[in-house]
Parts: sequence; structure tokens; C-alpha cells
Amino acid sequence: MDLKGLSAGSVLDLARKLNEDRGFSPAALLERLTMAEANLVTAIASEREPHVHDAEGCTRIIRRLRCEREYAELQREIDRLQELGAKAHGSEIDALWARKLDLKHRMEGLI
Repeated sequence: MDLKGLSAGSVLDLARKLNEDRGFSPAALLERLTMAEANLVTAIASEREPHVHDAEGCTRIIRRLRCEREYAELQREIDRLQELGAKAHGSEIDALWARKLDLKHRMEGLI
């Protein structure tokens, strides 16, 4: 779930699968990527300074990004239900607000 919607999601998923199969190496990863994925990896690898310096920091950022996408989706659904009529969908809206608040607290824990 954390990788869904990320431009590098398929690359990270492949790297995880290769690692689980004990077949991970940069060369093995690159040979299995599409041209677009290989270009993305090459562009990331050519950056002067990494955005994170350890796997834990990377994982935290990926989880926070997923939470941000989910948060935005919850807000879109709240907006949609409010447009349809807040009175008619009050309990659904309340449940979405509760999920949104819980998600906000989880996101704060990932910062």
C-alpha cells in the first residue's frame, strides 16, 4: 500500500522482491526495469546529495507520503458527500472525519 501511486513504486517493489529471493544486486535490478524506470533510477542516482541517508528514513517518508495521499482522498470524499447533502450523509461524514483525524495523528508520528 505504501508504494501505490509513487513514481518509483514499481522499482522499489521489484527491489524488495529481488531481495526476498536473495537475488538483489544493482545490476539485477537495472536489467529488469523498463526504460522509464531505468531512467528514473539513473536520475535519482545522479543527484549530488541523497534526500535520506538510511533505509528507516526512506521508509518513514514513503509511509508519510501514503498517509498524505489517503488524507487527501478522505477530504475529497467528505467534500463529495457534503455536496450531496450533509444532512443525508452526516454519519458517513462523521466517520470520515474520525478517520482523517486518526490519520493526521499517524502522520505526525512519521515526521
